[in-house]
Amino acid sequence: MTTPDVRLQKHLVRRFSVIAKPLLAEFRELIRGSKPWPLLLFGPAGTGKTLASLCLCDITPRATYFTADTLADRVVADREFPEFVKLKQLAVLDEIGTRGVMTGPRADLHYRSIKEFADARTGKATIYITNLSPKGKDGNPSPLVTLYDDRLFSRIACGTWFELKGEDRRMA
Repeated sequence: MTTPDVRLQKHLVRRFSVIAKPLLAEFRELIRGSKPWPLLLFGPAGTGKTLASLCLCDITPRATYFTADTLADRVVADREFPEFVKLKQLAVLDEIGTRGVMTGPRADLHYRSIKEFADARTGKATIYITNLSPKGKDGNPSPLVTLYDDRLFSRIACGTWFELKGEDRRMA
C-alpha cells in the first residue's frame, strides 16, 4: 500500500499503523453509513485523536482541518467560510474546549465560529476532537455543556462517540 498524500498539517507525522484498531473499525462503520455522523473523539492528550483524524483526511480528496482557534480566525477573515466548509467531504474540528471558560469578545467569537461550523456540517462527515468528556459526572452536565451550552453540545455530540484512552504517546 502506498502512503497517502499528506496535505493537511504536514508537520504532524502520522501512520495508519498506529491508529487503535477499534477506532479503525469505527471509521469503517461511519463510512459505510452504519453509524451516524458526526464523530466525537475524546480522551486525554496524546492518545491519537488528531493523528487518526488526519490519516482519514489524507485519504479523503476534499477534506479540511481546523483547530477551534484557527477556525475563529478563518470565520472572521472569510465571509464565504460556511459555503467552503459545506463543500468538503470531511471536516475535522480539533481542540474543542481546550481554552476552558473564556469570557469577553474572544469567547463569543469562539462560540459563534464553532456554531457556524457545526451548522454548515449538519448531516455531513465531520469529526470533532476534544480532551473533555461528553459525559457528565455525579449528576453534573458534560464539561462541554458547561463550557458552551446545550444547543452547541447537541450539534457536536448528536452522532457517534468514541473515547481514546491511555498514556500520552508524545511523552513516552
